[in-house]
Amino acid sequence: MKKIWKISLWTLGVLALVAGGLVVYMYPTMKQMMSIQEIRSNDKLTLVLGGGGNSGILESDSLVIIIDTKMSGPAKELYELAMQKAGKRPILVVNTHVHGDHSGGNKYYKGARIIAGIYDEKLWREQNGQENMPTEWLKDSLTIPMDDETVSIVNIGRAHTYSDVVVYLHKRKMLFAGDLILNKIHPVLNPVTGCVTLNYPIVYNRISQRFDIQTIIPGHGTTTGVELLQTLKQYFSDMEALAKDDTRQDLKAKYAHWTVLPFFASTDNTIKHIKAELAQRK
Repeated sequence: MKKIWKISLWTLGVLALVAGGLVVYMYPTMKQMMSIQEIRSNDKLTLVLGGGGNSGILESDSLVIIIDTKMSGPAKELYELAMQKAGKRPILVVNTHVHGDHSGGNKYYKGARIIAGIYDEKLWREQNGQENMPTEWLKDSLTIPMDDETVSIVNIGRAHTYSDVVVYLHKRKMLFAGDLILNKIHPVLNPVTGCVTLNYPIVYNRISQRFDIQTIIPGHGTTTGVELLQTLKQYFSDMEALAKDDTRQDLKAKYAHWTVLPFFASTDNTIKHIKAELAQRK
């Protein structure tokens, strides 16, 4: 009995060390993701970068639109800032996709209209809880006048999740892309929520053809220009080439400086998902 007890203690000790190591290993990335890095306001548009997914607050005389509601503490901070700006004006919330770092703050906007793409309600509930459910599912697109701005909310199709939504500001030529577009960050690819890695370039082509873009607000990372689309097309092309021929290490080296999320997002993880999808298509 003493021997079993010693083995159990040893096992628990090893697990504790492993868990502690994982926390230390992942801490820098998680700290960056979970802290609001910048609040930038200009001409009725406020960008709140970091703290989960990047968010936007767009004001008009009669409406305030919130794009992505973050998660945990930063979600509450975003809500409080949005309430200060909105006053008595109604609020419309847009979720670019189902993941909780972009929609985990929905619960604060009680009584507001909350729009997302088309998802199975059970899936959304499992990912985010009943309290963060949207009030309506967007099948195609919605255009909203916002004083001298026009906003298009578009269900752009399936790539990162089952039903990805982008938000385009026509006058500003600005696209809020959710996690379809990340700036020098490897994507998290989760088939449970509908990811099809091979669809990313298809959706990028749709975006390029539909919108005249000067500025992209990625799901994570700093704001950038439309040239990022071409960079990401090349990224997925290179990853597919590596999935078919793993000797092309020169391709992997091109992305060595991109941010990884240990165990969830890296060149190796992207290659793994592409290999699985290619095998399914045979």
